[in-house]
Amino acid sequence: MAVRGCTFATVMKKLGSTSDFTEARDKELLRAVRRLVMDPRCKSMTEVYAQAVTEPCSRFWVSERRAAEVISKMLRGVDPDWKSVPLRRKMYQELCRRVIAWREENPGHPLSDAVFAAVNSQAPEFYLTPESAMVIVSRIMKRNAERRRAAGQEINNH
Repeated sequence: MAVRGCTFATVMKKLGSTSDFTEARDKELLRAVRRLVMDPRCKSMTEVYAQAVTEPCSRFWVSERRAAEVISKMLRGVDPDWKSVPLRRKMYQELCRRVIAWREENPGHPLSDAVFAAVNSQAPEFYLTPESAMVIVSRIMKRNAERRRAAGQEINNH
Protein backbone atom coordinates (compact mmCIF):
# COMPACT_ATOMS: atom_id res chain seq x y z
CA MET A 1 0.00 0.00 0.00
CA ALA A 2 1.52 3.30 -1.07
CA VAL A 3 1.29 6.37 1.08
CA ARG A 4 0.10 9.50 -0.71
CA GLY A 5 3.15 11.48 -1.73
CA CYS A 6 5.60 8.74 -0.72
CA THR A 7 7.30 6.37 -3.08
CA PHE A 8 9.74 3.86 -1.65
CA ALA A 9 12.98 3.96 -3.53
CA THR A 10 16.44 3.35 -2.16
CA VAL A 11 18.82 0.78 -0.84
CA MET A 12 18.33 0.57 2.92
CA LYS A 13 21.26 0.23 5.25
CA LYS A 14 24.75 -0.61 4.18
CA LEU A 15 26.15 -3.98 5.25
CA GLY A 16 28.07 -3.74 8.50
CA SER A 17 26.79 -0.28 9.41
CA THR A 18 26.00 0.39 13.05
CA SER A 19 23.76 2.93 14.68
CA ASP A 20 24.14 5.20 17.67
CA PHE A 21 20.87 3.86 19.05
CA THR A 22 21.58 0.12 18.74
CA GLU A 23 22.13 -0.33 22.47
CA ALA A 24 18.89 1.50 23.33
CA ARG A 25 16.93 -0.56 20.78
CA ASP A 26 18.46 -3.77 22.09
CA LYS A 27 17.55 -2.91 25.70
CA GLU A 28 13.99 -2.04 24.69
CA LEU A 29 13.62 -5.26 22.70
CA LEU A 30 15.06 -7.33 25.55
CA ARG A 31 12.58 -5.74 27.99
CA ALA A 32 9.70 -6.64 25.65
CA VAL A 33 10.94 -10.22 25.31
CA ARG A 34 11.44 -10.64 29.06
CA ARG A 35 7.95 -9.29 29.77
CA LEU A 36 6.40 -11.62 27.19
CA VAL A 37 8.28 -14.66 28.49
CA MET A 38 6.29 -14.16 31.70
CA ASP A 39 2.99 -13.79 29.82
CA PRO A 40 1.02 -17.04 30.09
CA ARG A 41 -0.59 -16.35 26.70
CA CYS A 42 2.78 -16.87 24.98
CA LYS A 43 3.20 -20.63 24.78
CA SER A 44 6.62 -20.75 23.08
CA MET A 45 9.66 -18.64 22.40
CA THR A 46 8.54 -18.45 18.78
CA GLU A 47 5.36 -16.74 19.99
CA VAL A 48 7.36 -14.51 22.34
CA TYR A 49 9.54 -13.19 19.50
CA ALA A 50 6.60 -12.89 17.11
CA GLN A 51 4.72 -10.79 19.67
CA ALA A 52 7.76 -8.78 20.82
CA VAL A 53 8.46 -7.34 17.36
CA THR A 54 4.89 -6.05 17.13
CA GLU A 55 5.09 -4.19 20.46
CA PRO A 56 5.09 -0.38 20.32
CA CYS A 57 8.47 1.16 21.05
CA SER A 58 9.77 4.56 22.08
CA ARG A 59 10.98 5.63 18.63
CA PHE A 60 11.68 4.45 15.12
CA TRP A 61 14.98 2.59 15.13
CA VAL A 62 16.60 4.42 12.23
CA SER A 63 18.89 7.43 12.27
CA GLU A 64 17.44 10.81 11.38
CA ARG A 65 20.06 11.09 8.64
CA ARG A 66 19.14 7.80 6.99
CA ALA A 67 15.43 8.48 7.35
CA ALA A 68 15.87 11.91 5.74
CA GLU A 69 17.73 10.35 2.79
CA VAL A 70 15.07 7.71 2.19
CA ILE A 71 12.05 9.97 2.80
CA SER A 72 13.46 12.69 0.57
CA LYS A 73 13.72 10.17 -2.26
CA MET A 74 10.25 8.83 -1.52
CA LEU A 75 8.77 12.33 -1.65
CA ARG A 76 10.45 12.93 -5.02
CA GLY A 77 9.09 9.64 -6.40
CA VAL A 78 12.51 8.17 -7.16
CA ASP A 79 12.51 4.55 -8.40
CA PRO A 80 9.00 3.45 -7.35
CA ASP A 81 9.54 -0.20 -8.40
CA TRP A 82 12.53 -0.82 -6.15
CA LYS A 83 12.13 -4.02 -4.09
CA SER A 84 13.00 -3.87 -0.41
CA VAL A 85 12.61 -5.73 2.83
CA PRO A 86 8.85 -5.46 3.45
CA LEU A 87 9.19 -4.33 7.08
CA ARG A 88 11.65 -1.58 6.13
CA ARG A 89 9.28 -0.45 3.40
CA LYS A 90 6.40 -0.44 5.91
CA MET A 91 8.49 1.56 8.42
CA TYR A 92 9.52 4.17 5.87
CA GLN A 93 5.96 4.48 4.58
CA GLU A 94 4.78 5.17 8.14
CA LEU A 95 7.59 7.67 8.67
CA CYS A 96 6.78 9.37 5.37
CA ARG A 97 3.10 9.58 6.33
CA ARG A 98 4.07 11.23 9.62
CA VAL A 99 6.49 13.60 7.90
CA ILE A 100 3.78 14.74 5.48
CA ALA A 101 1.30 15.25 8.34
CA TRP A 102 3.88 17.15 10.42
CA ARG A 103 4.75 19.43 7.49
CA GLU A 104 1.06 20.16 6.88
CA GLU A 105 0.73 21.21 10.53
CA ASN A 106 4.05 23.11 10.52
CA PRO A 107 4.46 24.79 7.13
CA GLY A 108 7.72 26.50 6.37
CA HIS A 109 9.89 24.19 8.46
CA PRO A 110 12.65 22.21 6.77
CA LEU A 111 12.28 18.51 5.99
CA SER A 112 14.90 17.74 8.64
CA ASP A 113 12.61 19.07 11.40
CA ALA A 114 9.75 16.88 10.21
CA VAL A 115 11.99 13.82 9.96
CA PHE A 116 13.42 14.44 13.43
CA ALA A 117 9.91 14.67 14.89
CA ALA A 118 8.74 11.53 13.07
CA VAL A 119 11.76 9.36 13.89
CA ASN A 120 11.67 10.34 17.56
CA SER A 121 7.95 9.71 17.97
CA GLN A 122 6.59 6.44 19.34
CA ALA A 123 6.74 3.69 16.74
CA PRO A 124 3.87 1.20 16.47
CA GLU A 125 6.31 -1.72 16.32
CA PHE A 126 10.01 -2.59 16.09
CA TYR A 127 9.88 -3.30 12.34
CA LEU A 128 11.98 -6.43 12.85
CA THR A 129 11.28 -10.02 11.92
CA PRO A 130 10.93 -12.46 14.82
CA GLU A 131 14.10 -14.12 13.52
CA SER A 132 16.03 -10.85 13.69
CA ALA A 133 14.77 -10.27 17.22
CA MET A 134 15.94 -13.73 18.21
CA VAL A 135 19.42 -13.04 16.79
CA ILE A 136 19.59 -9.67 18.59
CA VAL A 137 18.48 -11.12 21.93
CA SER A 138 20.89 -14.07 21.55
CA ARG A 139 23.74 -11.63 20.91
CA ILE A 140 22.76 -9.60 24.00
CA MET A 141 22.58 -12.71 26.18
CA LYS A 142 25.96 -13.94 24.92
CA ARG A 143 27.55 -10.54 25.53
CA ASN A 144 26.05 -10.38 29.04
CA ALA A 145 27.33 -13.89 29.85
CA GLU A 146 30.82 -12.93 28.64
CA ARG A 147 30.76 -9.83 30.84
CA ARG A 148 29.69 -11.86 33.87
CA ARG A 149 32.39 -14.43 33.16
CA ALA A 150 35.04 -11.71 32.79
CA ALA A 151 33.86 -10.02 36.00
CA GLY A 152 34.05 -13.37 37.83
CA GLN A 153 37.59 -13.99 36.60
CA GLU A 154 38.62 -10.51 37.66
CA ILE A 155 37.28 -11.12 41.17
CA ASN A 156 39.12 -14.47 41.35
CA ASN A 157 42.40 -12.83 40.29
CA HIS A 158 42.35 -10.40 43.23
